[in-house]
Amino acid sequence: MTLRRALATASMGLAVLLGGVQARADGAYGRLEGDVGLRIGAGAALAQGGASLSAHGAAVYLETAGIYVHYTDALGQGGPVVERSFATGVHFQPLFLARYVSDLERGPARLDLFLDSVALGVGAFWDARRLGASSGEGEATEAGGAMAEGGAM
Repeated sequence: MTLRRALATASMGLAVLLGGVQARADGAYGRLEGDVGLRIGAGAALAQGGASLSAHGAAVYLETAGIYVHYTDALGQGGPVVERSFATGVHFQPLFLARYVSDLERGPARLDLFLDSVALGVGAFWDARRLGASSGEGEATEAGGAMAEGGAM
């Protein structure tokens, strides 16, 4: 089994184990029980040359705005051009409070949580490339998604 397949299988298994969402009458699904939500995650990052291990963390205020850090490491593999990278920045989840105060959080729970997890992020990125790899300076794009965050589990 390749590293990419193993990491994808592990990520999917963790998502299934932690994915139980219980509906609550208020539509917030426990997300307003505290001011700041702390998030951590791990998975695979796909880049030129192969997969790398990825870890990230975030602190989000009222499920709307916060800061994040993201780290990837190729773990000594020869394939990926980037041996390790680090990113940090801010992200915004504009839909949760807007939908909540407009009384649009009516379920089903997974659909509400999915729509509210749409985020926009802006930040800085640094990488350490393998010896002999070109510097490749320029813009980068990152995409991610999650379901069942905050107090919803």
